Amino acid sequence: MKKIVIYLITLLIALTSCGTAAKIKKADKKFEIGEYYNAISSYAPLYKSISARKDKQNKAYVAYKLAESYRYIGNSTKAEIAYFNALRYGYTDSLILLHAADVLRKNGKHKDAAKCYEQQLSIFPNDVWAKNGLEACQQVDEWNKKVTRYEVKNAAELNSRKSEFSPAYGSSE
Repeated sequence: MKKIVIYLITLLIALTSCGTAAKIKKADKKFEIGEYYNAISSYAPLYKSISARKDKQNKAYVAYKLAESYRYIGNSTKAEIAYFNALRYGYTDSLILLHAADVLRKNGKHKDAAKCYEQQLSIFPNDVWAKNGLEACQQVDEWNKKVTRYEVKNAAELNSRKSEFSPAYGSSE
């Protein structure tokens, strides 16, 4: 009787993990072809359904892909949250700290961004992107103090709260 119960539990775990893997693969295909909104629609419920205790690696991976998708569509607030979820669950990628720092800097959190750039530089000391980002974070207060003759205004008739783009035809050559 014990063997049957153990067999059924093992079978149930195997089937559950196969379902998760298939869902991740489907979401990855959407991500790979640039359908970031559709990828988010797939990754977000998947992230919520994965248990961190049972499948920490997949949870971290999905959080990272969710962060990348949000970053690509320009939602830096949600990207920030997703990057730190990926880091919390131990996702390792050579660019995760760099992208998290860029998102933090975009969100105006320059001190936190500087910490991420410093961590990136401790791993990759010659990373020019991280050096430039760190320098920008250190100088932002000085830049904001300088008064210029220019005044930036929001063109309400042209700009909206959503990301905008202008499609154009490419050359036929």
